[in-house]
Amino acid sequence: MRAQDAGQGDLHDKTRAALHEFFGRGEAFVRQLIAENERLRSELNEAQPDRPARPELTPGSVMEGLIGRIVELEKARAGEPGAPAGAETRLRERLVQLEDENYHLASMYVAGLQFHASRTIGDVLQTTTEILLNFIGVGALPSISSMKSGGCCSRSRARAAR
Repeated sequence: MRAQDAGQGDLHDKTRAALHEFFGRGEAFVRQLIAENERLRSELNEAQPDRPARPELTPGSVMEGLIGRIVELEKARAGEPGAPAGAETRLRERLVQLEDENYHLASMYVAGLQFHASRTIGDVLQTTTEILLNFIGVGALPSISSMKSGGCCSRSRARAAR
């Protein structure tokens, strides 16, 4: 049981570190945006001095307001008794969803590579049959193809080798 608690603590620490890094980068980005906004506003004021002045927010007050709001939200979150369990459940559900998406993307990638490597119609039919067999469970498929020059049709049936 202690190993499980240690694993959860480790996950909690990793999550906290990732969030701090993420929000730290966000803070740096916001500071850059504020500095760029001030620079552009001063250029605009220099280019159009007769323009009516708008009240300017100081970056310090904006940052202090945001930090105060973050502190309030953290206090509210800490006061919720069921927050960690609900958050953990949401994280697990999201993890399962992402793993499913990853599986489907990997399958589509492999199928795309197999089709891309196909050089003849037979290779394409074999690849199609393998994909149908592995992912859908269909072991054979009929196909009809037409010839460009003669206009006649040929029928074939592809079967998976078992």
